[in-house]
Amino acid sequence: MNEYIERDLRPLWQFPVSSRADLVVDCGTARDHPGVCEFLAVCDERRGRGLLSFEMLQQKAFMPFWKFLSILRWDEAREDFAFVFFGTGLTVTHGCDFTGSSLADGGDDGIADITRRANARALFARETVFVSGSLAWRDRSLLRYSGVIMPLRRKEVVRETVNWVCYL
Repeated sequence: MNEYIERDLRPLWQFPVSSRADLVVDCGTARDHPGVCEFLAVCDERRGRGLLSFEMLQQKAFMPFWKFLSILRWDEAREDFAFVFFGTGLTVTHGCDFTGSSLADGGDDGIADITRRANARALFARETVFVSGSLAWRDRSLLRYSGVIMPLRRKEVVRETVNWVCYL
């Protein structure tokens, strides 16, 4: 971990468990969801004790998960994450493709901040973060999801996260 991250960004990912009704971080419901458990089993089989890599995600075993997978890259200059991949299932569910957009582009309703902090924690603390929520921010509060966020290695560099969600 470089000094910039240690000095300036540590407060970004040190946050309490969210109590916001439409997005919960460190959620036991997400951790125990069968879909999340299935995704993690494939991850664990491929990565062992190491970090998941982009090359691993391209393997056939991950194909069933691609539709609801997104990859976010940390942009140090903006101090924000940007979507570099947004699966087709997510695009259909959300009604738009967020590839190329940053979390800040999504507005300032609190969801972007919680999402940024959860991804920062996954990336900088090298943790697996579990989330659960709804698409209330898209006026679809009845559509609930559980998901997982993990750091992602690409060619020995770790500055991305992989997010996978399943809708309930």
